[in-house]
Amino acid sequence: MENSKKSIVSGNLFDKVYSGENYLIKDNKQNNVEKIAVLYFSSSGIYFPNTEEMFSKAFVENDKYEFLDSELKIKADKEIYIRDIAKQFYITGISQMCPDMDSLFQLLKKETEGFKVITVGSSAGGYAATLIGYLLNAELIYCFSGYFNLEIVDRETWFYVEKYKDDYSKNKYYKLKEYIKSNKTKLIYFYPKRLKDDVMQAEYLRKYKNEKMVIIGMNSGLHGVCIPKCVVKKLFESNYEVAFQKIKEYLDASKGKNTEVGILKYFFGKKWIYYAYKEKVYTKFK
Repeated sequence: MENSKKSIVSGNLFDKVYSGENYLIKDNKQNNVEKIAVLYFSSSGIYFPNTEEMFSKAFVENDKYEFLDSELKIKADKEIYIRDIAKQFYITGISQMCPDMDSLFQLLKKETEGFKVITVGSSAGGYAATLIGYLLNAELIYCFSGYFNLEIVDRETWFYVEKYKDDYSKNKYYKLKEYIKSNKTKLIYFYPKRLKDDVMQAEYLRKYKNEKMVIIGMNSGLHGVCIPKCVVKKLFESNYEVAFQKIKEYLDASKGKNTEVGILKYFFGKKWIYYAYKEKVYTKFK
């Protein structure tokens, strides 16, 4: 099991965790003019390797949610952290109470009623952030190395895609075409241009590109958050409309030559070297 590409989806330990809620809500008192709720979706990197020991450490010992203990936070009145312990694109939802995307959507719709919504996620979490973001008519989706078409993924790793291919309650969201064509929700999407699978997902998204969508291909081989964290932090600290405009302006200025150094220079000017050394970016480009 140590070297298995397959995540744990059964057994007493799995059943114990799956019987729980697998979401966490933090209510904050903010003085915002408009009430903001941010939804953070965990990726399939939430634990590794795929062993019961690591599964238990992540969910039983540490009750882990991605972004929860990170400095990368958006100022919000409500923070909701969501995880898929099966690590299978949330195809079986998050728990016995929410066993599919529709029930998860209904839960999050109820919890965000009266709030402006922002969703965040990377990889499989980016897929969930994108889908739920569109379903909730979110103000902005932050998607890092996300997926938009599950029919073109590796089915050995993502074996639930094959298992539920004929189950409409599970497969209805395999392709996000109808949702990403929406012109109501803004989407900021970063992906690494040096990884074939990410390029394929980006090409699928580009077929339905609209003015509410910004697609940035980074000259990177890092799947996940493929831009310097200080840039993510700067975006997260900005109003969602300002952040979207900044990224559009950066994309126009960069003319597609998107590197870690380039984006640092754009966002931090003369101070870019400080942040490059701080995040060990500069050494990679010497």
